[in-house]
Amino acid sequence: MKKLQLSNRSLLELPSEVIWDILCRLPIKTCLGCKLVCQDWYDIITSPSFAALRGSYCSPRATLVLKCSFPNGRLNFLMLELDKESSNVDQMGAFSVGADHMIKFKSKFGVPNGKLFVVNVCNGLVCLKSDKRWDCYYVCNFLTSQFLTVKQSRPRFHYLYKYVLGSCPMDSTTTQVRLCGGSENPYICGLTPARGEVSHGNHCKGSYLMTHQYKLLRILKTGIQHVAEILTLGSEEWRRIDNAPKSSYNFQAFLNGSYHWYDNQAGECNIWAFHFGIEKFFRIPTPDEFKVRPHAALTVFDSSLCFCCANGSGFISTESEVWLMKEYGVGHSWVKQFVIDAPRSIWYHPYKPLMRTANGQVLINRCDSYLALYDPETKAYREVKFDGAFTIRRLLSCDADFARLLGVV
Repeated sequence: MKKLQLSNRSLLELPSEVIWDILCRLPIKTCLGCKLVCQDWYDIITSPSFAALRGSYCSPRATLVLKCSFPNGRLNFLMLELDKESSNVDQMGAFSVGADHMIKFKSKFGVPNGKLFVVNVCNGLVCLKSDKRWDCYYVCNFLTSQFLTVKQSRPRFHYLYKYVLGSCPMDSTTTQVRLCGGSENPYICGLTPARGEVSHGNHCKGSYLMTHQYKLLRILKTGIQHVAEILTLGSEEWRRIDNAPKSSYNFQAFLNGSYHWYDNQAGECNIWAFHFGIEKFFRIPTPDEFKVRPHAALTVFDSSLCFCCANGSGFISTESEVWLMKEYGVGHSWVKQFVIDAPRSIWYHPYKPLMRTANGQVLINRCDSYLALYDPETKAYREVKFDGAFTIRRLLSCDADFARLLGVV
């Protein structure tokens, strides 16, 4: 007992800058445990300064949200943090992921996981919905098991077509919302407790003030027209957005406060975007080389808008081109980075790069259900196998840095 007391006292007597440096280097799951060690550590981890500092340390890490099926037949959601430096992958292509890298989410809103699907992920918040068209949306924080339930209005003679969660920086005003669920952590992504509602150590229920403004955009169809409506979390009003283009609305990449999607209707290659701050639709310029690709997708890679497409104009190809928009919004800044030559044919889902590893390989998302490693230099391609008894049903990249997850600006 005496040795333990001495060890604890020695740890607490470390200079504060050393403690800060240590905590900033830890994985998300470890940080969430460390904040329960003592009040001083809690104050450090939930402070704005810690969030800003950890952001500079976290560049070698990436986060994925997985919907997985297990041998017992159950479906569950996992959050997986990857280390870009070690890439968690051995030379045989097997993933080595320990318990510290996996965070399991258990829903508490009465809908079985098997009937839920992931709409999208935005700044660490995950939007879920059941397979019933007019059911509620559930906006969740996987790290605290907290969620918001967003009910839908149902306009007459309208068909619910597409929907997505987005965000924009808050202005000087704040929005108060009501939370469900409980956790000993009174901070969630984009949300901070209202004064007098929550104290340290209490469950997270009550009123919260949003430090990021989150919005749900939905596209309705009436006849041949598209109608766009938007709802700010914390309100119950769906507001009409003018000039919704006739498009596929396959929302794919969130960058610079806008959701982007590729559309090849009417024989043209268009990249559309919707900005959640000014609430406007606009087009992103594309080079002539894009032309019309039957199978293409957008993602964010190397902090840039990324266009991925099957090489050629046919419906079957084993090659996927990867383009980056080096300067956002500038058409002539599109640059082809590399071509993924894979052994499997591309049908509806081109290969999308997720991150670069320390040894120059690229982690690839295939069909939103598989991971692969690709070496642009040697053209080596191999599927990644997880060390665990589960099968991935859906895979999404998650910009889950610690600041956003704890609602610290």
